[in-house]
Amino acid sequence: GVSWCTESKNYERGPFRVCTDDEGYVYVCENRPSADYPDNILVRRMHPSDLTKNMQAVLMQSDVPSGIAERIHSIAIARNSSGQKVLHAILGGTSNGSLTENSGRLCSFIMDDRESPISISHQRTINLYEHGLLNIYTSIQPGINGDLWVAQHRASGNPEPVLMHINNEGN
Repeated sequence: GVSWCTESKNYERGPFRVCTDDEGYVYVCENRPSADYPDNILVRRMHPSDLTKNMQAVLMQSDVPSGIAERIHSIAIARNSSGQKVLHAILGGTSNGSLTENSGRLCSFIMDDRESPISISHQRTINLYEHGLLNIYTSIQPGINGDLWVAQHRASGNPEPVLMHINNEGN
């Protein structure tokens, strides 16, 4: 039920990143600017037990705080200490409407998926660039008790790889 982006600038075509949650849902995002693929949906999900159903919209561009671009580089789902599902996404930033590598943000959204449509509320945003992390070539892995591990490979510029631990409080 999804028409994935097939033509875009810089060969960015979806699906791009994938992750799962503890209920077996599969979450998929595209890596594309909305100007190239004017669809408000950033992350979709499906359950492999019933592939006849269309993928549900999870995260919309309208859920993202203003000033943060609509290009997602990594996603992860975890539960917080209250048992709520949290969608973590590393998003690219903008400069005069152009996506830039030096403005990656880790945005966390609390999900309420008991009804359709899925309800999303923005929890927090962490500017990763301030801590030496760009927004590209990243991966997120949930730890325990709501903490996260973020990894990045640097192929140019600063060649040092980055591994970051973010605790429950966002530090």
